[in-house]
Amino acid sequence: MKTKIMDKTAASFGDAMIAGLEDVLGQVRRGEKLTADRVKLRIPRKNYAGRQVRRLRKGLGLSQPLFARFIGTSSITIRSWEQDVRKPSPMACRFMDEIERAPEHWKRRVRDSLVATK
Repeated sequence: MKTKIMDKTAASFGDAMIAGLEDVLGQVRRGEKLTADRVKLRIPRKNYAGRQVRRLRKGLGLSQPLFARFIGTSSITIRSWEQDVRKPSPMACRFMDEIERAPEHWKRRVRDSLVATK
């Protein structure tokens, strides 16, 4: 008997979950605004050690000053991150997460942003 009850509960939960996802998908398709009372964002953020920052920067083919400009900070800050003197801010970590997640996209963005100085 317990198995049937759990199966019904699981089915009810699954049905409710699917209905909720269909509701959110409908909102997105209709261009409605998603709000915090309707959905949650699950975006984990990792903390970056100096070697990881350096690897990411070099993966984009950028010097410290250019990476700093790209991230929106100073080259002194980038140097301090890479030397593990300071830790990147949560926002900088989120940005680096996005770069790590889609490196080819960000390499194109860097290429598209380059302007010769002479």
